[in-house]
Amino acid sequence: MNQMNNIPSSGIIENGIHHFPIRVYYEATDAVGVTYYGEYLRFAERARTEYLRLAGVCQTQLKQDENCLFVVRRVNIDYTKSSGLDDVLMVETTLKKIEGVRLFMNQILKREGTEIVSMTVEVACIKADTLRPCRVPKSVISQLQTKP
Repeated sequence: MNQMNNIPSSGIIENGIHHFPIRVYYEATDAVGVTYYGEYLRFAERARTEYLRLAGVCQTQLKQDENCLFVVRRVNIDYTKSSGLDDVLMVETTLKKIEGVRLFMNQILKREGTEIVSMTVEVACIKADTLRPCRVPKSVISQLQTKP
């Protein structure tokens, strides 16, 4: 069964895991059709953004109301298998913890249920005007901790 069937383009959150389908297009591959390694970071970024949006965290609103932005501070990535042109991947994002100025997330990319890439991502909250670290707003913590 196609992994993209019955899943909205923004993905779904089930049991604390955000499932985000994405197809590998020509632009993301090399001459023989294998996905460039850096593209997995783009796929993960899209999935994290949609996860936050589904959880009720609008990043433009966050900047406007709280003067806060999220930036990636650290990524640890492990490539175990490849993917290629026209593959449908599922990005699974799990929030592991919120600690002060940081969000810690695990992201797994799967092809047909098989893990191909895994990463741990540390996202920092910063003030938009000074680019200095700031605590994750309580409203964000509340929204992220109440999602199914």
